[in-house]
Amino acid sequence: MAELWVVHNSLVYAWEFGFTCVQLETDNKVVANILLNQFDALEGCSLVAIIVELLTRNWTIHVRHICLENNMVVDRAGALCRGGPMGIIEMTQVSRLLFDLVQKEANEG
Repeated sequence: MAELWVVHNSLVYAWEFGFTCVQLETDNKVVANILLNQFDALEGCSLVAIIVELLTRNWTIHVRHICLENNMVVDRAGALCRGGPMGIIEMTQVSRLLFDLVQKEANEG
């Protein structure tokens, strides 16, 4: 359920910032399937209903599932920003761990 709240909040912020095209990636396959209408285990859940309403607004949303390993950089960057203000956060210094993860992904890609 926490991942659904992340999706909800991310979509709300993207809408409020005026984005018209969003690439929504999640490493949670169940959440991806719910968003792609392939799994209805949470049908009737008010949070899912709100997310569906957000998805159907006048914008383009691309939802896709990605492997956990491919999401490590984003997860680490998000962890570094926890407790900070909501919105777009500019990181002026990159932690060594985050740098190493980006470098590892670049070398593997």
